[in-house]
Amino acid sequence: MKGWQNYKFICQRVKCDDRQLEQINILENNPYLVDKQQEDEFILHKIPYNECISLNDLMDAIKSNYVVIFKGQVILIIQAIIQHLFKMAEKKLNHSQLNANNIFIQLKPESNKFTTYQSIIQIDKIYFVQYLIVSNPQNQELSFTQDGKDIKKIIIKFLEVYQDNNFTKIIEEIKNIRDINDLKQFKQLNDLLDLFINEHIDINNQIMKANELENYNKINKQRYLCEKELLIYLEEVLKHKIKFEDNVCIENGSQMQEQSDNLEGLEYLQQYILFHFQPNFVKQFQNYYGDKLQNTYLIRGITKQSYNEFLTQIEPDRIRANASFDSVMKMIKNCFSSQDQIKQEILKDYKFDVEDLSKKEIVELLYKFYIKHSLGYDLAKLEQFEEVNSKVLNDIQQHLQEHYDMGRTYKILELINELI
Repeated sequence: MKGWQNYKFICQRVKCDDRQLEQINILENNPYLVDKQQEDEFILHKIPYNECISLNDLMDAIKSNYVVIFKGQVILIIQAIIQHLFKMAEKKLNHSQLNANNIFIQLKPESNKFTTYQSIIQIDKIYFVQYLIVSNPQNQELSFTQDGKDIKKIIIKFLEVYQDNNFTKIIEEIKNIRDINDLKQFKQLNDLLDLFINEHIDINNQIMKANELENYNKINKQRYLCEKELLIYLEEVLKHKIKFEDNVCIENGSQMQEQSDNLEGLEYLQQYILFHFQPNFVKQFQNYYGDKLQNTYLIRGITKQSYNEFLTQIEPDRIRANASFDSVMKMIKNCFSSQDQIKQEILKDYKFDVEDLSKKEIVELLYKFYIKHSLGYDLAKLEQFEEVNSKVLNDIQQHLQEHYDMGRTYKILELINELI
């Protein structure tokens, strides 16, 4: 099962009507919307880390020095976000719960990526997710005024990552802009940013006009030497014994084809559950190595000893993640055995048979029910994980009960029809 560690999953309950959801989909045109299951009351985004990054993740990476970007690029990213917000406002849409987690930056395929060794980037698109109207269309806070307040907070938070006198000045000017109620006031914020870009940003090189490139060049050589090793170690961390057993759905050698059919459903389920654990491992990795990037570590390079020290540090979290996967495996096997028990109980007084659900269908139901019940929960927290597990098992058992009840009724009606 390759690629399970490479996605961020975002689920949202759907309470709005088709028309409202379609308006958002037309504006965003988000290719990572993989599930629009309104009959199940949720939508799902599956966002690849190697193509898109949330603004919050980018800021965390910058703070830990796992990513370095020019200050000029910070301003250009903010400009792209504001332009997308302006398009949203022109369509008379409101987001109403904008924050750094709900804003995603997509770079062009040919662009350089965000790394510890930075160069010119090419922003392709900005995406907003988690529109409040989708989950709560009756909310009274649905207004452009709220979006204006939120975007000011987001911009200020991003700029405050850097200690820069010019940034300090523009932060004060942004704070002085009164609440944004319409497009005219929004234009004031946009004009302020355009003026700053004209005065302070070298757009072609995406840097500040005053000595920024010279300062970065002092450490870029050392960062470049460390970067490849860092990426290798990070990949090892993400794969470090955090996986399902490959034989979770197999009972004997004759079932290899059925096992193959089950793998896709298992992979989706695994990706979704791992999503709740992965950010913690990545953040610990960034913090651990980010601190060292400030010191002589840059010159001495990465040692296997330092990596092993880091693995020791994250071992409790790795054990906890594996325990959760063990719990899911037991859940899957419990569902398979429950099917036989429920079938025997319902058909004990009858001589006919009812077709079973395949293991593939059961795994797909598990995936669906995990998404349904985990909205608003953190599966990385044991108590919440166990609560979701209990709800999922109840739903599976109820579904199996209804399946065999319906099958029994259908068979009885068939026999009655034959007698008539």
